[in-house]
Amino acid sequence: MRRILVFWLIFVSLLSGAGRQVPVYGNPDTLDNQVFYNGKLWRDIYTKIKGDPFLFSDEFLTGTVTIGSKTFNQVDIKYDIYNDELITVSGMGFIIQVNKEIIDAFSFRWNEKDFIFRKMSSDSLKNTEGFVNVLAEGEVSLFVRYRKDITLLAVDNKYDQFNQMHRIYVTKDGETRLVNSKKELLNLLNDRRQEIRSFIKSNNLNVARNNPESFRSVVEFYNNLQKK
Repeated sequence: MRRILVFWLIFVSLLSGAGRQVPVYGNPDTLDNQVFYNGKLWRDIYTKIKGDPFLFSDEFLTGTVTIGSKTFNQVDIKYDIYNDELITVSGMGFIIQVNKEIIDAFSFRWNEKDFIFRKMSSDSLKNTEGFVNVLAEGEVSLFVRYRKDITLLAVDNKYDQFNQMHRIYVTKDGETRLVNSKKELLNLLNDRRQEIRSFIKSNNLNVARNNPESFRSVVEFYNNLQKK
């Protein structure tokens, strides 16, 4: 009976600690791990909402996280795009919301594609601060910001539902702009418009906002032209 009571007290203390900054270590003997795993205990508060707040999958994916000069490899992560937070699990089995203030970048692989995210300042993306998916870098850079919102009573007029969205940004000449279409992309790359049109046509590319990857090959082609 005493052992049951002790277990129950520990369980209650963990629940009450969710959301507070607490030290939770994967390997207490490693200072780097103490930095990485020292975050907030995470608890799922979205069980009554259809869907989930994560990008691509609510399962943990194997990835990397960079904090300063240190990169943590082969760590379990998932990206909460509703709150713009990175979630991990410690060696002790605690689910933790990593302190995003110290995260510089993270990456993971999904559906045979590598996704690299970097934290951008509000000045970089027109007052949009947070993690962005880096698709291309060079004279012109291409970024995607993924988000989710909640639509109230979207399912059978009874349940709220998560909905995913994204915004595509292009940085050129030190200025970052939101791009919503192929036309807007061509306008930004106007100095090479004819070559880009020929490239799109010859490769039968469908450049569309609903597929951010379709913008990548155009931007990479433009960057290669600028090197010649």
